[in-house]
Amino acid sequence: MSVQSCQFIVQVISVRAVESDVASVNVICRLERLQALADKLGTDCRTCENHIDSLSRRLAEVQCRITIYLLYWTYLEQLQSLLVFQVTDCL
Repeated sequence: MSVQSCQFIVQVISVRAVESDVASVNVICRLERLQALADKLGTDCRTCENHIDSLSRRLAEVQCRITIYLLYWTYLEQLQSLLVFQVTDCL
């Protein structure tokens, strides 16, 4: 094998090594961007979960108030019917 053919083989190997390194760097860059997106998505999910938990608590509070109002309303209707009954008895 001649010196020129050895130099050519070294150049081809060097070019392929550089191309491989560039491809590896590109893959690493894409993976880093994906990791950053995954981190942001995780943060956004936690924020949404916190908001959903807060809304759930508020809904439970409102549900409790509505239940109490309905109980009062039922009680007032019963009182009203008793009063009407008593008034008609007096007449």
